[in-house]
Amino acid sequence: MIDGLREGDDAHGNSTQLQDETPNGRWETLAGAFAAYGFPPENLAFVQRLVDAIGITHYEGIQSRGYIKAFRGDGGRWLYIHSGYTGGLQSEEEILGSLGDVDRDSWKDGRDWWVTHPVNSIREGGYTSSRSPDRKAEFCEIHGLQLPASGICDMCAA
Repeated sequence: MIDGLREGDDAHGNSTQLQDETPNGRWETLAGAFAAYGFPPENLAFVQRLVDAIGITHYEGIQSRGYIKAFRGDGGRWLYIHSGYTGGLQSEEEILGSLGDVDRDSWKDGRDWWVTHPVNSIREGGYTSSRSPDRKAEFCEIHGLQLPASGICDMCAA
């Protein structure tokens, strides 16, 4: 271990040992990686703006399929693109220059920043319509029972 780096890490802390880290593919386009991982397509344009500004060269899957690695053309630390957020950003300035004033945060030391995608389950207002926390209960006009998600009263259907 040299200066906090593990054996097999480059100068930026990225692993250079890829044999078991990419079983789910390698993509030259973000759209291909998004489709393979089933990420919300509503987030694609937002993340595309970010990776275009940063200069990502390719994308790789990981064994757990929890996120996509996005590799920088300058060899800097890779981004980790999750379904609802992207992390691994170097500074707030990098975010502002890439996306403008968007929902963002960092760890306490300020060395690792992330942005929240438009469709997410992290912050209020980022939910898709199928997961909306504001769904109002509906009731059967005949029996007064709360209706299930199907909208059909169990008593009326019996």
